Amino acid sequence: MHVLAEDQADLALKFAKDSSAFAQDQWHFDNNHLPILHHAIARFECSIHATFDGGDHTIIVGKVNQFTHNQGKPLMFAGGQFGKFAQ
Repeated sequence: MHVLAEDQADLALKFAKDSSAFAQDQWHFDNNHLPILHHAIARFECSIHATFDGGDHTIIVGKVNQFTHNQGKPLMFAGGQFGKFAQ
């Protein structure tokens, strides 16, 4: 899982609206063949710990195996809109 920076709303929308966006130059595979989004401020590498029936979807609980982070403020999405965290 990646955490995007507050100035990356356009990238988030691009990936949400068009799966072919993953074929572009915004990411690469690391040595473990995991996709790495460029300029994300945090990344969690997880393995599946448990899954639960969520009605019309499956809830996946992950175990964090590795975490990396960079400087920046996180992008927030709530109530159908992008926003910023208050100080």
